Amino acid sequence: MAIYRFRVILEDHDDFFRDVEIKSHQTFEDLHNIVQQTMNFDNKHLASFYICDASWNKGKEITLLDMGEGDSENPPLTMKDAVLSHFMDDPHQKLIYVFDFMQMWTFYLELIKISQEDKADKTVFPRVFRAQGDPPLQYGPSIKPITVGEEFFEETLLVDEILSPDGDDEFGQAEEEEESENLPEEFNDFV
Repeated sequence: MAIYRFRVILEDHDDFFRDVEIKSHQTFEDLHNIVQQTMNFDNKHLASFYICDASWNKGKEITLLDMGEGDSENPPLTMKDAVLSHFMDDPHQKLIYVFDFMQMWTFYLELIKISQEDKADKTVFPRVFRAQGDPPLQYGPSIKPITVGEEFFEETLLVDEILSPDGDDEFGQAEEEEESENLPEEFNDFV
């Protein structure tokens, strides 16, 4: 049985990576779970893996849940049913992993090593083999909850787009007052 080592890189976080090891007979759901654990994410959102070519172009999608899409020629693949060795067999194969399609956490995974399992080794897989950098907060300061009626939304507020470098707003006081008059009362705190 083979042990796969994947390098996991997070988009827009150059100082962060994880090397994770997993057995070839384990599933994409096991890989999903170890990425969630190493990131300290809550695992409450949808996710997908995409099998990629050498240039990171997305190919076949493997989803966390059966979304009912596909046809008889291309049935949907779910992570719990997709065994890694059925899709990964060559070092340097690539995957893109997207978690939380609202926030679009995007990870790039490359199979960097395939080794044979040592039967005497009692290591539990999957595991984090090497770690560099702290993971970002899943719900950092840029994620603000907004409640409208009884519905809950998460919205990314990009502070650097709202404030200029000197701390003044880019749009001016008159525009701010005009916009806040047209918004429901619940939004006034954010304008």
